[in-house]
Amino acid sequence: MPMAFAVSVAVLLGLLAGAAARRAALAFTVPTGQPPRTLCPHCDTPITSTALRTSLGRCHSCSERLGAPALLPEVLTVVLWGLVVAAAGVSWTAAALLWLSACGVALALADWTEHVLPDRLTLPTGLGLAVLLGVAAAAEDHGGAFLRALGGALVLGLFYLLVALVSNLGLGDVKLAPVLGAALAWFGWLYLIPGLLLGFFLGALYGVGLLALRRASAKAKIAFGPFMIAGTLGVCLLAAR
Repeated sequence: MPMAFAVSVAVLLGLLAGAAARRAALAFTVPTGQPPRTLCPHCDTPITSTALRTSLGRCHSCSERLGAPALLPEVLTVVLWGLVVAAAGVSWTAAALLWLSACGVALALADWTEHVLPDRLTLPTGLGLAVLLGVAAAAEDHGGAFLRALGGALVLGLFYLLVALVSNLGLGDVKLAPVLGAALAWFGWLYLIPGLLLGFFLGALYGVGLLALRRASAKAKIAFGPFMIAGTLGVCLLAAR
């Protein structure tokens, strides 16, 4: 399949995946134990798939803000899906990264807007990634990479658990870490370190920016999940080339 055609298809499908990521982030950012959100929190109108207004971040009935800003998840997913296929081609490894990208956008939006990484998003993300990496290992003869991914999940998960014990890092970040560790270690053990450091660097850069602009105090808690995800995806895209 010509690469230009493959990227074009990925971009078109990425638009649909971005819309799904928006709805997932909106549905699952509810308190633990409550069912997924299906109604507009402002007017109790059912959140239907009237795609245009929902993608514009507004309720189609009352026009109040719903979730992420207009077209943000759609644009992010389109860009990521195009980059994934351009880097990894048409392969099962690419499929795993496409899944991680779409789910990562949903998780990042949930954490950014509501400061929560819902288990109901994190768990399917990890399970889907494990299945797709398993298929990639079998279809592309990457058995060693799959075992390394399992090890990477354990290593990064334990590292973030230790960090959480001595800091105010949330448990949602700890639960997300094994998923990201698996993706990074799939490409090699050495990718764990830059993926980890890039996430911390981006988070620190954002925090310093907030302090410089006096938008937050030194004790303010920021959503770290988006930076973990951004660091992982950035390194994975470079590793897949």
